[in-house]
Amino acid sequence: MFPWYDGYTQLCVLPNIALCTSTEADFMNWLTEALPGIRFRYAEQIAALPKGNADQLFWVHKDDIGKFADERLKFGIIWWEDIVRNLSNVKYPVDILRKYPYTWGRMEDK
Repeated sequence: MFPWYDGYTQLCVLPNIALCTSTEADFMNWLTEALPGIRFRYAEQIAALPKGNADQLFWVHKDDIGKFADERLKFGIIWWEDIVRNLSNVKYPVDILRKYPYTWGRMEDK
């Protein structure tokens, strides 16, 4: 399920972007063109509660996180761990929260 074996270790969220008539490939092409030189893998589209706004989840390769970290801010891309730590701001179905792990150490330490 998770692409860690290929080095894609950081899950990210691009909120409020529904694919509608676009495809996953279209989204990945846009992401690759907008942020050249950074490797991505698509995870899934999820509906944030309560309104069901569509958010895109995708992975970033571990070797590209450094150059991606600042560039992501231009597009409103959020680290998955920031979403999980601030559940009062964004709500996802419980099955999604359980599906994707918190990878920045222990939650109890945050």
